[in-house]
Amino acid sequence: CGDVRFRRTVLVDGAGLTRYPLDEELDLPAGDHVSPSARSFLVTCGADVPFARTAGLMAIAGGSSVSATTVMDSVRSAGEAIAGIERARARDLFRDGVAPGADSAAEEVLVEADGTWVRMRDGSMAEVKAVVAYAGKEEGRRLEPVRLGCVGEAPGDFWEQALAQVGSRFDLAAVERVRLGTDGEAQYVNGADSMPFADVAGFIDPFHVFRAVGRCAPVARRVAAGIGPEVGGGGGVRRRHRGDGRG
Repeated sequence: CGDVRFRRTVLVDGAGLTRYPLDEELDLPAGDHVSPSARSFLVTCGADVPFARTAGLMAIAGGSSVSATTVMDSVRSAGEAIAGIERARARDLFRDGVAPGADSAAEEVLVEADGTWVRMRDGSMAEVKAVVAYAGKEEGRRLEPVRLGCVGEAPGDFWEQALAQVGSRFDLAAVERVRLGTDGEAQYVNGADSMPFADVAGFIDPFHVFRAVGRCAPVARRVAAGIGPEVGGGGGVRRRHRGDGRG
């Protein structure tokens, strides 16, 4: 419990550079004063509760005392590392043709994509884009889901990373059908054009269909109520995409 302090040998190599053999052997970041397990706690907890509260929780649990800034830096560093992995995976797939290593296979993959806007610390707004892919549902639960979330990525880059993320779970060569569900926003609907599969179909959820049609009508409520059962019965509006990318 509490702080754990230890001493380690510092060496100077032939080039005059300082070396920490123990740090290198344990793969510890240079100059880091927070252990990997403590850093993991700060990232996991700091993603859900305020940074100062996270620092307090670690102290309550018997860990070292750290500042809110240390928690913030931990979360940011983890996010940057994950984003770097996702971008590299997309580059490997779309530039070099190297597919990610998948741990399962499915003939049909269901994909949902959406975004939400959040206010940043400087007062500006940024969109969090998110996608989830899975092999179907069982008792309302997604089977083998794989997720991606990012901020500040252009739609094209987002979909490249999304497809690479899907490939990390499902063997892309084995996927024959993709069903994409969105709210109708162009950057998500057009994601179907980024998917190089023979059978890709896009669906818009009924709620957004009703709302959009209702806004176009002079008597929105009455018209929406009149067409609701007919549109809703088909489970949404469907866009089919052929293998040549035309919608």
